[in-house]
Amino acid sequence: MARSRLPSPKALVAFEAAARLLSFKQAANELAVTPGAISQQIRTLEETLGTALFTRKARSVTLTPSGEVLSKSVSESFQRIQDTLGAISARAETRLCINTNASIVAKFLLPRISTFSDRFPNIDVDIDTQIGLHSMDADGPDVFIRTTQTPPPQSHHVLLHKELLLPVASPDFIKRHDLNAPQDAARVPLLKDMSLEKFDGTPDWRDWFKKAGLTRALPSERVRFANSGADFLVDMAISGDGLLLGRSSLVYSALSAGQLTCPFGPILPTQVGIYAMCRQEKRSNPRVRAFIGWVKEEAALLSTINALHSAFR
Repeated sequence: MARSRLPSPKALVAFEAAARLLSFKQAANELAVTPGAISQQIRTLEETLGTALFTRKARSVTLTPSGEVLSKSVSESFQRIQDTLGAISARAETRLCINTNASIVAKFLLPRISTFSDRFPNIDVDIDTQIGLHSMDADGPDVFIRTTQTPPPQSHHVLLHKELLLPVASPDFIKRHDLNAPQDAARVPLLKDMSLEKFDGTPDWRDWFKKAGLTRALPSERVRFANSGADFLVDMAISGDGLLLGRSSLVYSALSAGQLTCPFGPILPTQVGIYAMCRQEKRSNPRVRAFIGWVKEEAALLSTINALHSAFR
């Protein structure tokens, strides 16, 4: 039967209740309609199918053979629908969607997300990196992690970390090029992260050279990446391809693992922060609260880089 010829859902609901209860009156009570309405829906269904579904007696009804077949099929179908809806609802109650950029995912979240899953095994995490496709709509992601100077004022937001820019390279690169002092940076390939340049006042290699007192040295920027390429530059630095003026949030894990080293200063502060944010009405959601609390704890570890900042001033 073509979908356009399927019986109306109301008729099937009325039939299922009447067949299960073997009573038009009880079906009417269950569905909060009149017995006449149940009778009309079933009569319409019988006319559509061209066969009787009930044998009507003075004080009772019984199913015909066709009614028995349809009752079994409709009952099983309704149960499958109910089970599916229940599964979807239960899944929605455990799922948390995080929206952020690929660099933060690769260098900040992924090395740590297993600890969140261990602490909150009943929360399933979706990580979405489609930055340009989402606004803070009610049906959008639950939590956003954004690199910005000014988080949306209408949002609930928590500052996780204020970015620092520090020179880092692999231990092998440092040894190979004998990097011992800031002036040594003038003679090696430099890797430039341009992902923060859209923010006013963000320093770059030229500012670093000036801060280091190397005003006559012109930086030789071998490779430059903008926007989503920041994590690639970290990988290049780990591979020994150059000296990177890296973002503290993205190089911290590699520094902790000994894959990168900060051979000298200066370390430059920025006015750019990493924020966890959500809609105001979502801040009380237990899953949102759990994630923001956890990510704040993890980001606190980045503050240890502040000790390097103080040492290299």
